[in-house]
Amino acid sequence: MKYIITLLLIINLPQMSFADGEVIWETEIIGGLNEVQVSPLGEVLYNTNDSIIEVRSIDDGRIVDAITFPNTTRLDHISISADGRFMAVSGQTKYTIIYDLFEKKEVKRITTVVYVRKEYGKDVVYNTNKWVSSSISPDGTKITGVVLGSTGEMTNFVVIDIATEKVLFEQRRISYDHFNPSDNFYKWHTAEFSPDGNYIVSQLEYRAENNVNSLDTVYIYNTKNFEIDNVLLNAITSNSHFSFDATRNLLSTSKGKTLMIYNYESKHLIEKYLTGGLPYFVVFSKYHNKITLGVGASKPFIYNYVDDRFDYEYPYFAGPRYVTNDNKYLVCSSKSSNRISLIVAEWDKATSVNSVDNEVIISPNPTTGSINISFSNRHSSIFQYEIISTSGQIVQSGELGYLNIHANTINMEISTIANGQYLLRVFSEQEEFVFNVIKED
Repeated sequence: MKYIITLLLIINLPQMSFADGEVIWETEIIGGLNEVQVSPLGEVLYNTNDSIIEVRSIDDGRIVDAITFPNTTRLDHISISADGRFMAVSGQTKYTIIYDLFEKKEVKRITTVVYVRKEYGKDVVYNTNKWVSSSISPDGTKITGVVLGSTGEMTNFVVIDIATEKVLFEQRRISYDHFNPSDNFYKWHTAEFSPDGNYIVSQLEYRAENNVNSLDTVYIYNTKNFEIDNVLLNAITSNSHFSFDATRNLLSTSKGKTLMIYNYESKHLIEKYLTGGLPYFVVFSKYHNKITLGVGASKPFIYNYVDDRFDYEYPYFAGPRYVTNDNKYLVCSSKSSNRISLIVAEWDKATSVNSVDNEVIISPNPTTGSINISFSNRHSSIFQYEIISTSGQIVQSGELGYLNIHANTINMEISTIANGQYLLRVFSEQEEFVFNVIKED
């Protein structure tokens, strides 16, 4: 029924545990950390902390201001216009909130209809429960994103004019219509503007009528007419965000263990198969043909995608999210450690790279109830696990016991949870493994 078997691994160490001289600063624990964004103006970064947006100095990571949004709960998404003035924030609320960073005031809250269907002969309207993704256009005039209704059963990929709140484009999809049954399954996951504003990149989940799982598909829409410009079949973003290179018109996504770097102007596609696992947390250098990325259970690498060469392996585990405007540093964050750090990017550093073949396996996936997880932990410790739904709810958790440093295989029974897609998080105080798991009958 679902198409992609994606595993995502994030590993991060606690405060002051990075290699000496590599980390510029690291924050305190941030309990409600879900998103980080660097200001286009370069002086500050913004992070969520539940319903608050914290403003931090790039120089030392300290809080210099905070933005509060009344009558909101958890915020998950931040995007900022190219001039640094307007911010769009959304999350566990029916609104995307537009905020003026220059005037320091809320501009408006925008919501929309998710789905309309016939029920007992009448048109029934389903409004937004929450935004699962949101993105403001570089010129600050429009938002795009995916809204969710009826506890995840319905999704709508929308483009809305901020000034008039008029829906300029929408694509409604439903996982299952009880009143108009069909065996096919569709679900939007994310939608984002490209840095130049000429394109919107979106991801659609599809399951065939015979319940066979297929990979998600990435659609690239032209914003002039909202027509499909190209389609990347069997591709998915595993981080809930696409990675873009504004100077070269590139975006990064993946197809299983294959890293995909796509030029949305020339339509040229680079593909690199990574035996060590799925690529995640791709960040483009502004001035090199290089990216940072994680591969399976490895530490992050610097990869030259033109010469097909791994140049450098970082000496610590981190989750790179953004590069600073001067291209010298990486902003890293992790939900496992709930911290943000600034590290030296090391774009010009070249050392021998031992291996990208640290395999992490979960099977069977999809599963009807029992799964086996194989991975190599790097620290002996007590491990725990959590199974998290797409809405962020922990539906099952427990302790796995003390695991020594070597390849471990864990059997887990999840037959009691409902069918659907979940994140399985296996973690200790020092490291974390996160997998996509699909439960079905």
